[in-house]
Amino acid sequence: MSAPEANQEREQLGKLWAQAVKRVRQRRGLFGLLIAQSRPVEIRGNALVVDFACKEARICRQILEMPEYQRLLEEELERAFRIPLRILAANGCSPEAAEEARSGAPRAA
Repeated sequence: MSAPEANQEREQLGKLWAQAVKRVRQRRGLFGLLIAQSRPVEIRGNALVVDFACKEARICRQILEMPEYQRLLEEELERAFRIPLRILAANGCSPEAAEEARSGAPRAA
């Protein structure tokens, strides 16, 4: 993929993520504010890899493990992206998190 194509793809990913976040904020304000601090990295298979800011990463992971919030975000991702997606949180602050994002599998606690 060329650099312009990659930039266009990242731009589109950001726009769709922003749409989903906006709708989440309308439904669950505080949760929406929390995930608004993140940025989409890539779509890998049926998962959207999202990078959360260092200080929010742990709490975001904990909240995203709650079925109610996971369903809410996945519903809005499907509305925005028009395909079913699960969320994969990656914290860009550690090598382990980067590896987690690359492998697509969460680390063991």
